[in-house]
Amino acid sequence: MKTCTKCKEEKRLDEFRNRKHSKDGKQFQCKTCADLGSENWRQRNLKKRTKQLQDYRAKNKEEFDIWKQERGCVVCEENDPICLDMHHLDPSIKDIELSKLHNSPKRLKSEREKCVVVCSNCHRKLHANRITRDKNGNSLLFVTVSPKSSEY
Repeated sequence: MKTCTKCKEEKRLDEFRNRKHSKDGKQFQCKTCADLGSENWRQRNLKKRTKQLQDYRAKNKEEFDIWKQERGCVVCEENDPICLDMHHLDPSIKDIELSKLHNSPKRLKSEREKCVVVCSNCHRKLHANRITRDKNGNSLLFVTVSPKSSEY
């Protein structure tokens, strides 16, 4: 049993989160009080925290755009980051959409290692099988496909 420093109630140890630097290995406040304190802090600092997150995401997006620009499309010569997409070489090992990872640089770096940079036009051609990989899987080859004639 342990007494919470906030609510002063005596509670079971499993009602406290772990803290490796404490003598007993538990936090001083119970989970309920700690959660309430965190929520109160979030409410008091909502604008500040929102701004911090926006800045953090913008910085990560900017770094990612520079990374894409340095590489450019592996098929054509496009290197404007607004036009560049990431193409997973093996969709079965795709964990998450890269666009959702601007707040997690480590996961973004891990996921981008599974991809090649292609411009949006070449990306669509890849998915339409107008560009394919060679037998070794090393380079991208154009496949000419004659447009289907359709009568209106």
